[in-house]
Amino acid sequence: MLIRRLLFALFQSLVLIIIMAAEEVEGAMQFASAGGVTIASRAVTFSKSIASPLTVSTTAPFLRSRPSPCSFSVRLPTKERKTAIGFIFNLPFATYMTPTYSSEKANYLSMGGAGFIYPKTRSAKRGYGEGDTVGVKVDWESNKVVFSVNGSVVGDETFSADVDAMYPSISSEGGLVIAEVDFA
Repeated sequence: MLIRRLLFALFQSLVLIIIMAAEEVEGAMQFASAGGVTIASRAVTFSKSIASPLTVSTTAPFLRSRPSPCSFSVRLPTKERKTAIGFIFNLPFATYMTPTYSSEKANYLSMGGAGFIYPKTRSAKRGYGEGDTVGVKVDWESNKVVFSVNGSVVGDETFSADVDAMYPSISSEGGLVIAEVDFA
């Protein structure tokens, strides 16, 4: 009887550990809510009612000390307005991830739909639009973020070696934008 109780207690502990680990992985990469933005499962929807540019970020960052996961992809089945997809280095950050809107020191690295990589406004090999999937990958060893469109690398940008955390982020200028997000 004692062995049965011990085995049952051990089983309960293992189940609890597995549930907590699953919640940590699942909860670690959730987008924070913002006015006019709906967060549901793996979709981020910017409503048409958003009157000014807005960025949403995950509640937890990718960390240099814990490099996995280190990439995410965003499929855009609906994209009525300009977007930028990338990383914020320090929160909070509510403006759009381009130099046009962000007057503060650039604490982001992003790629806009027109094919520019910001904040340096470098040209990528191509832009992205409605129906495309944008991939964003952190390479902590080379201090580089690599951008892809539909699986093809289109550009990259280096970041400072003192950056230890990056929050996956999506900006929209307003208008209906649906972003389906997957974390690797």
